[in-house]
Amino acid sequence: MSRSFLISSKDIDKSLEFCKKICKENNIDNFDVTILDPEKATGIGDIRDLQEKISLKPLMGKQKAVILNSGKGISQEAQNSLLKALEEPPANTFIFLIVLNKDVVLPTIISRCKIIDLNNQVVLSEDETRDFEEKFSEFLKDSLSEKLKLAESLAKDKDSALEWLGKIILGARAKMINSEINEEKRLNYQKTIAILQKRYIELKNSNANLRLGLEELFLDL
Repeated sequence: MSRSFLISSKDIDKSLEFCKKICKENNIDNFDVTILDPEKATGIGDIRDLQEKISLKPLMGKQKAVILNSGKGISQEAQNSLLKALEEPPANTFIFLIVLNKDVVLPTIISRCKIIDLNNQVVLSEDETRDFEEKFSEFLKDSLSEKLKLAESLAKDKDSALEWLGKIILGARAKMINSEINEEKRLNYQKTIAILQKRYIELKNSNANLRLGLEELFLDL
């Protein structure tokens, strides 16, 4: 598994939230997460700081992470220097490079990282995840008439409808992972998530009638 990530998003807070989520999923203690946040465009000096941080041992656990916020830009010289760290990263270290747009990054950097483009991806904070876990559970319990009213409301704006669907899918996944459920219920969750994902892609990539598509989706659930 790649331990070097290139996070692309115009929302820096969203990128940081994603990095912290990856750290939590890999049991990296907060004390072992270092965030480097240069006041201006990332330069060679900032890369030296990163190299120093990744050479240190974790304080609390077996792994550590270094997050470099290059939202203000990153020079080509700094990127060339960063290559050395990415070529032979310590086995116990996750490296995150945050940029506003991955197009500003050298191809040699991109080839060494797992690319996460959040500009077109829904990401939830911990509070939002809990909120949409509950909304997913409530949605499954709603009557058909309530679901059709929801479809009518969501159909007023395609972007908002797709955002809601994306968040409900993430809430459903979290519910499946975090809940103590039997195998039958887990399989039912998987089936529901698959239906939601399929219709999400169809609605996103077509000009089909949005309200009709949502109503058909809700009838399938």
